[in-house]
Amino acid sequence: MPHDAYRPTFVKSLAMTPIRRRDPIGAIGTYWRIERTIAPDRLELLQALADTAAVALRQAEQMARPRSCAEPDERRVPLHQRIEHHLRVSLLKLARAEDDFGAEIGYSAR
Repeated sequence: MPHDAYRPTFVKSLAMTPIRRRDPIGAIGTYWRIERTIAPDRLELLQALADTAAVALRQAEQMARPRSCAEPDERRVPLHQRIEHHLRVSLLKLARAEDDFGAEIGYSAR
């Protein structure tokens, strides 16, 4: 990370976890106003959040693929609505995990 990019901001510490460990497509950044060392178990939790995002994106990609004509569509819900629903559910799970993590370290974003 380029330190100069963060010098004029509030960021004193950060942890970046890749979304998809092999061939990353993005990252989830966690920032702190104070200098701190992040414990290995906390980094594992942050990576678990990023892994969950990777799974949600992979499932959304699979849902976006055309279905076989022989494959029945039991739900008959438009594709974009199924993708949006799946991503919304995954993001809610991430938010709950983030709330739990914040509570563990004595932080609340609300």
